[in-house]
Amino acid sequence: MARGFAAVTLLFALCVSLCACTGKKPADSVTEKPSQSALETETTENTEETQKTTDTKQPVKDPNRDDPHIFDEMGLLSEQDVRVLSDAADGLAGRFAMHVAVVLTEELDGSRPAQFAAEYYRELYEKDSTGFLVLVNNETGEDYVYTSGACSLYLEDAAIRLAVAQATPMLVEGKFRQGIEHLLNLGNQMPELVYDSAGILSREQHDGFLTAAQELSDETKKRCGVLLVRSVEVSEEQELQEVMRAYADQQREQLEMDRLLVVAVDDTCCAVSGTEDAEELSAELTNVLQNTKRLPVTAAVNTYFEKLR
Repeated sequence: MARGFAAVTLLFALCVSLCACTGKKPADSVTEKPSQSALETETTENTEETQKTTDTKQPVKDPNRDDPHIFDEMGLLSEQDVRVLSDAADGLAGRFAMHVAVVLTEELDGSRPAQFAAEYYRELYEKDSTGFLVLVNNETGEDYVYTSGACSLYLEDAAIRLAVAQATPMLVEGKFRQGIEHLLNLGNQMPELVYDSAGILSREQHDGFLTAAQELSDETKKRCGVLLVRSVEVSEEQELQEVMRAYADQQREQLEMDRLLVVAVDDTCCAVSGTEDAEELSAELTNVLQNTKRLPVTAAVNTYFEKLR
């Protein structure tokens, strides 16, 4: 259905699954609620979602396309539009260590926009990862921004409503590139220094780590960051710790950090980049992560902050 002059509405979906990480050595790792101090808490699990999507037909990523961010199912964008939007999305993805996607469609397969966007995101990326998806819905004119992980904590409803109100005239007039660019700018509201790509932190925890990282960066005059991921890909011929160190070096350069701690929560492994004792510190933090039964990620991150002071 053509968009015509239908009002464009943007809804905000919260999809945060805050899961306690499980170590290889601890006897157990229990799910727990955050305490008052973010630096004394660890991951929590929240099974509530604002939209249920179990009955939604899952969209399929087109295997014949090579753009990782833009999914224009209607051909509304020119090649130049796709390049510009893909570059903008790629810049956000690299700067904030998150997923960014744009979908333009006129077929929701009988789903609500919220369901369709959630399933599309989950097919492209891990369910609990950090990222957001902009859905331009030309079937009903009801557009949608789906957020996951840390994006659901920092891209607030009021900001999204304002952005869509400003983008609506452009979308209605068929100026899709301009409207989408405006909505992608929401991603610039994400914080730096702490990157929860695994999508496991609460807002309180994330804010606590951000405060500590900013104080350390100010004190040392070096940008000191933390990146949480689920896991890293390792072949049978490779050692996990070696792959982690190389990955940490790569991510430190990508995120423009002077020092970076990478925590692979499912692999229960840490790697530090940018310090003279990176190998030794990585081993020490990995030991903390693997042998702390309660709040292991917090223990590892706090130890990292303390060691760099």
